[in-house]
Amino acid sequence: MDALRDLEGGASLAFGFSSVISLSKFYGIEYADFAAETAKLALWIAEYQQNARFIAAFGAEIPALPLKDSANIVCGNALRIDWKVFCHIDSNESSDIYIVSNPPYLGSRNMEPSQKEDMKLVFKSYTNKFNSMDYVCAWFLRCAEFTNSEKIKFALVATNSICQGLHATLIWPILFDFGIEPFFAHKSFKWSNNAANKAGVTCVIIGFRKASSGKKYLFSGTNGEEVENINRYLANAEDVSVSAAKSSLSSFPEMLFGNMPRDGGGLILSPDEVDELLNEEPSLKQFIRGFLGSQEFIKGSKRFCLWFEEEQLNIAKSYKVLEPHLLKVTRSRLQSPAESTRNSASRPHRFTQIQSVARDHSIIIPSVTSERREYIPVGVLTEGEIISNLAFAIYDSPLFYVSILSSKLHICWVRAVCGQLETRIRYSNTLGWNTFPFPPISDEAKDKLDKSARRILLTREKYFPKTIAELYDPDDMPQELRSAHLENDKLVETIFCGREFENEDERLKALFEMYVELSEGKRNV
Repeated sequence: MDALRDLEGGASLAFGFSSVISLSKFYGIEYADFAAETAKLALWIAEYQQNARFIAAFGAEIPALPLKDSANIVCGNALRIDWKVFCHIDSNESSDIYIVSNPPYLGSRNMEPSQKEDMKLVFKSYTNKFNSMDYVCAWFLRCAEFTNSEKIKFALVATNSICQGLHATLIWPILFDFGIEPFFAHKSFKWSNNAANKAGVTCVIIGFRKASSGKKYLFSGTNGEEVENINRYLANAEDVSVSAAKSSLSSFPEMLFGNMPRDGGGLILSPDEVDELLNEEPSLKQFIRGFLGSQEFIKGSKRFCLWFEEEQLNIAKSYKVLEPHLLKVTRSRLQSPAESTRNSASRPHRFTQIQSVARDHSIIIPSVTSERREYIPVGVLTEGEIISNLAFAIYDSPLFYVSILSSKLHICWVRAVCGQLETRIRYSNTLGWNTFPFPPISDEAKDKLDKSARRILLTREKYFPKTIAELYDPDDMPQELRSAHLENDKLVETIFCGREFENEDERLKALFEMYVELSEGKRNV
């Protein structure tokens, strides 16, 4: 209104009050009755504040009393209210309609029975695969159903799980079927509040509209830029669905889960327990191995396990000192609800699920790592250690794969397509490794990558006994180690496409392009 006045060249209020927005134009659905009443009051206060600004700008007063208009705030479940009935839209109305919301953040495992019923109610006409989705997905679908006009746009705050992992393959195809597209998005950011039950989550903000040739914007922190496209992973790249794969798209070696004991604690030993056993039976040393999952590798804590081969049950039973351990395993497995676990009670000297064991060395990849780290901290084990089911492993492969796994290019892909555990990065062999797109590597490039991997590993050794957690703390990372990684990044990216990337957006765009290229190549074979 102020701009219109300037354009018209005077202080006239000839345009009157016809464009003033009234509270009756606001609609809200709120589950808690107190919050619903507070929303009404907050809007009245906001109206009063804006009227004061209006007086300051134009010297004219909009009558505020009596309070005639009121916002249309209803107390109820937004997933069970018919929005089109509650907020009737006049097809002849020319103004735009905006839907904004900050829906509840609940993973599928944390929902109450009534919330699971909400999900079924919302999704049953579209898919039967809603049991894995977060609660927030239901709001996206309700908004998509409501967005049946070019005039309607919606934007929601959501946990960033909606644009990662399984969610990207489940909810987004349904949304796209409504003919809508993201026209702005804010990438992942940490959000918390001051409530008693403080929420601490990693969020995104996504705005949708009917698909058009209009401009699109992608934001990160305080920076925003116009982009060609926003895909389901909130990258400026062609939209593509990245699904879990059984084998590597790039012909990389197989990455496996570690080994699962399901032993009730009978086969896993603390350092003190190892000392006690060896004091009594020194010959047991040959059957005791280091046992590492993500925590042991990253934090440097020590655990061990009893490791006998399949045919060595009688040997295990011959050690009287092991009787309590084997009995503990047997009892624990017999109490399991899983038939396969109960069946393994007859072989208490062995883990229930053994994926593989290295002949020479193994590369360990943590299944969960802090989102603060700039790199996925992988390692190489050479002492016959057993990798637990809480980490991943590549057995007896060339060391140059450490260089690729340790690169910014790889963690960029993992952040985009894998899910998260709370706010931490949750690695996936089928999503993070098998789908990772990388061109064929020449022998010369493999040699360079091998040297780069060894440089990283040897640099870590210089700082012993610092743990991986300490070395990869972004605030305290030794400069020599950081330099080794930066040189590795330069090498990996140059092999990938002939040049370094300037930022993560460039990396993601190139990665998705390579993914499409390799996927199409696989289909055409």
